[in-house]
Amino acid sequence: MSAFKILQIGSYPPPFSGWSVRIKYLRDGFRERGDVCEVLNLGKNRRVKSPEYMDVQNGFHYVVSLFRMRLKGYCFHIHVNAQAVKGPILGLLAHVVSLLTFRRAALTFHGGLKQLYFPKQNGGKMFPVIWMNFVLSNLIVCNDASIKAEIARYGPLIDARKIHPIPAFSRQYLAYEPVKLPDEIESFAQQKKSLIVSYIVLRNGFYIETLLAFL
Repeated sequence: MSAFKILQIGSYPPPFSGWSVRIKYLRDGFRERGDVCEVLNLGKNRRVKSPEYMDVQNGFHYVVSLFRMRLKGYCFHIHVNAQAVKGPILGLLAHVVSLLTFRRAALTFHGGLKQLYFPKQNGGKMFPVIWMNFVLSNLIVCNDASIKAEIARYGPLIDARKIHPIPAFSRQYLAYEPVKLPDEIESFAQQKKSLIVSYIVLRNGFYIETLLAFL
């Protein structure tokens, strides 16, 4: 079999946020099996040049990069959520470029059931943009079956058979290196039955009650 050529379009670490890390894992996974996979970085460091990803300097540069990669034979894998305005618009631009070069793109829709512009009843001004992202995709990956059901409710032009719920977990999350804590922190930890560590904040929508009940 010949290798696939895939362009992942979305955030790439740093910072090491949830789905930027998963995009890195996807890239590494495709490369491990012999495919060609690059990332067009739309994250906070998109203007910083790096051998890890393709930088994006501005809107014009983004569109030119999309056309260049399609003409090289790359298929697009677009990553968006409905928590902001810019991401779905950039995703829609990638869909349009892909269609203009005679191929539909894949879409991963990140996030849970409660987003700023998702589900359908929360769409507001962003409804047509998010709807078009769903309609134009040749397949959609989301986190679970409940999110698949809400995507399918966007209308009859969205075939539920192309929506694939896949839990956002990978074996790569299990790879880690033990780090020795400072003595005072280690002593504090040993005195406690349970510890909760949050690198930023315990955010709504991340099942905090379930975490606390488990502990």
